[in-house]
Amino acid sequence: MRRLGVHALKRINPGFGASVHYAGTLPFSTEEKPFTLAPNGRLHGTRNVYVADVRAYTFTRKGLTFTLLANAHLVAESILTHA
Repeated sequence: MRRLGVHALKRINPGFGASVHYAGTLPFSTEEKPFTLAPNGRLHGTRNVYVADVRAYTFTRKGLTFTLLANAHLVAESILTHA
């Protein structure tokens, strides 16, 4: 980086729990498979457990704040319309 003329002004330790997760631990699935999510965010095998989090994405992602907010909005909207 120095060869490019890039110098760190300061180092930051974000602490525990601040890492980026690049793959979903609860992927979307149209089939009722354990530990997967329906497209509306409902955890398969449950009636009232919804996940509005980055964990559902099955592809590599980084910096998708607006996409995550949109997904959380869709999950919340689905919960409200089916409550």
